Amino acid sequence: MFKKLRLQLTIYNAVILTVFMIIFSLFIYVVMSKIVLLRIDNTLRFEAHKVDNLNQIPPINFGKINFHKPIPEDEPIINIFKIDFFDKNTYNKDKRLEINYILRDEGLNIITSSSSSSTKDSSFLSKALVYAKKTQREPRNNYVTLDTAEGKIRLFTTIFSKNGQKGFVQVYTNIDREIGFLSSLMAILIGMGLASIIILVTIGWILAGRSIKPINKSWQQQKDFIADASHELRTPLTVLQTNLEILLSDPKKTIEENINWINNIQIETNMMSKLIDDLLLIARMDSKQIKMNKEVFNVSELVDETVAKIASICNKNVKIEKQVKPDVEMYGDKLRIKQVLNILLDNAVKYTLPGGKISVQLSSDKKYIYIKVKDTGIGISKEDMERIFDRFYRADKARSRREGGTGLGLSIASWIVKEHNGKIEVESKLGEGSVFTIVFPV
Repeated sequence: MFKKLRLQLTIYNAVILTVFMIIFSLFIYVVMSKIVLLRIDNTLRFEAHKVDNLNQIPPINFGKINFHKPIPEDEPIINIFKIDFFDKNTYNKDKRLEINYILRDEGLNIITSSSSSSTKDSSFLSKALVYAKKTQREPRNNYVTLDTAEGKIRLFTTIFSKNGQKGFVQVYTNIDREIGFLSSLMAILIGMGLASIIILVTIGWILAGRSIKPINKSWQQQKDFIADASHELRTPLTVLQTNLEILLSDPKKTIEENINWINNIQIETNMMSKLIDDLLLIARMDSKQIKMNKEVFNVSELVDETVAKIASICNKNVKIEKQVKPDVEMYGDKLRIKQVLNILLDNAVKYTLPGGKISVQLSSDKKYIYIKVKDTGIGISKEDMERIFDRFYRADKARSRREGGTGLGLSIASWIVKEHNGKIEVESKLGEGSVFTIVFPV
């Protein structure tokens, strides 16, 4: 399921990136095309303004073009292509832009033209005549790009009216180099776009994988949680069903005669109640519905009270000692900290054999508060220590089951400690006992 989701996220990202790269490339290409043609058109227009006589081709004079204010006719003009806008290796400094003219009278007859191969091309002249007629019908400047035998030609046509002469001036130049530049630009943009898309799709695939990891982890935890919860509930329900079937098999027996089966039912019911409470707490933890009611409280008094309570209800021959630094205060949820102490002490009592000892220590310094619960119980193996804070994990399943454990206590305790910006650590050796250390910031 998550592989499909990852693929979908990657495809969506790829489509968005592709559309963006296409729009970006087209934008760059269109802008550059406009710039190139604008420079060419300005050059042609200003060269056309140099014509003073329809019978004479003016000398080509290059000068700097000012795009922001009108330029006097006698102001020198340079070729704008001499600006280092293009590659210096492509445009030789000594090579001028070739400007050519066709000068026509009012009847559109050619009076004179510059000497070029284009003016000898009848197809070009026919096309040029078409745009001269268009300018005659619609008196305004006309720009067009023509395909000829000599390549791409940019043609400018305008009305001439000077010194008592009227006619039409057509100025043109070969723009193969500029078209080649734009073609190269498009190829570069396409290449860069494809490379960028490949790189970004790869990155998108990796990021999509990372982004769904928490979802995948949560989903797997939920599946494991449901499976474990179902398994944990199945056992007491089976025991309940078995004992009830025994009771129902001989309804004439008295309660006293069936006291063992009734006690079994009561034990399993209590265990189920505790398990359900823990499951509800875990569910609230996962959905972040538990609000910590934090306040400053005396943790020394809390430890004393909790140890005294556990010692009073302990039915094992286990010695419980304490070393509590007086008047230690901390900021936190008092009930939740008490819950952590109950979990650790309850586990210590369960896994400590008769004649063993449990010690509780509370100390502090300027930065931290330390709570240690040490027992001389059966201990925990190295393999189990890596998983004891996992939900439903129990190192000794049989003993935990007999003692009424659900396998959720240490997981809950670890969560509470983390919610108080603390940490919980464990040291243990098989057959020697365990030490749980909790560290809270002051």
